[in-house]
Parts: sequence; structure tokens; C-alpha cells
Amino acid sequence: MRYDRQSVSFCHQIIFLSGTESFPVAICQNYKRFRCKLFPGKRFHEYAASKKQYFFGIKVHMIVNSDGVPIEFVFSPGGEADIRGFHKLELTIPRGSTLFADSAYTDYALEDFLKQEWAIHLISKRKKNAKRKHTSYDQLKLSLTRNRIETVFSGINALMPRCIRAKTERGFCLKVMFFILAYTIKLSIKQL
Repeated sequence: MRYDRQSVSFCHQIIFLSGTESFPVAICQNYKRFRCKLFPGKRFHEYAASKKQYFFGIKVHMIVNSDGVPIEFVFSPGGEADIRGFHKLELTIPRGSTLFADSAYTDYALEDFLKQEWAIHLISKRKKNAKRKHTSYDQLKLSLTRNRIETVFSGINALMPRCIRAKTERGFCLKVMFFILAYTIKLSIKQL
């Protein structure tokens, strides 16, 4: 009996760990953006700091669990801020879970709201002059989780061709969604 009580109490202490991040998907090369009929406008043109170049396309905002499986994602224009894309997510993660994020997702009001209403602990990477500092344990977990998210993004990008051909905006987003789905299926087959 004692073992059962301990196992039940341990199950209630398990925290669902996940991370959120965005990655760019280019529609065409930057120098061809003037001829591109898909996604017109300057809101799709943005500087990708990770690639150290400008890109013309969309961003995929994604929540990934601790095993590297994409849970949910949403598309936004490339020039839109990451925090706006985060507001579009439905957050279908369980109550009491911890969500690790990039420094672009630093919003103290959002952190307080998620903690009070949904019991979701949002830990975003802090800048040096931040008002709220994290513990060293949270910083370590944040760096480990962010590495896992970047690995997921590189796996999805490895499945994508160099150029995605589409006639409509909806068709382009559908093809990107299929690549994310293919990565998820590939990951689940490996785990079997």
C-alpha cells in the first residue's frame, strides 16, 4: 500500500515541460521578393538574426514538448513580432506545466496572466537589464530546452526542399504544415 501512495503522489508532481519558439520559412530568395506575387507587402520581409540575413516569408510559431514532438503551431507574417504570434496560439497544454521561451517572448503581464488563470509557468530568456531575474536552475533548464527546440527546427528544415512551389498563400501554408506533420510522423516511428 505504501508504494501505491508514493507513486500516486509522484504522478501529481510530474511537470509537463515544453518550449516555444519561431522559425522563418522563406517564400523566395530576398532579391526576388519584388517579383513575388505570394504574400505581398512589407510585413513579410524581416531580418532573421539566426541566419544573419533578411528573408521574405512567414514565421512558424511552435510549441514543442520535452520529447521534441510539435504540439501546436501557428503561422504569422515574417515581419510580425514573436509575442504577437504567441498570442495567436491556443495553449492546449495541461495546467501546471512549464513553458520555456526565447527572450522575444518576455512579457511580464502575459507571464502573470498565464500563472494566475491557467497555472502555466512561462520562463522566457531574460536580458541582462531585466527586472525579474530567473534562478540558476531555471536558466539551466531554459538553455537545455532551447537546444532541443532548435534541433526540432533543423529536423523540419531538413525535410523541406530549397524552394517550396505554391500558387496560393493557403497552398504554401498547407505545404509547410505537411512538412511539420511528416516530421512528427517520422519522430513517432523512431520511438516505436
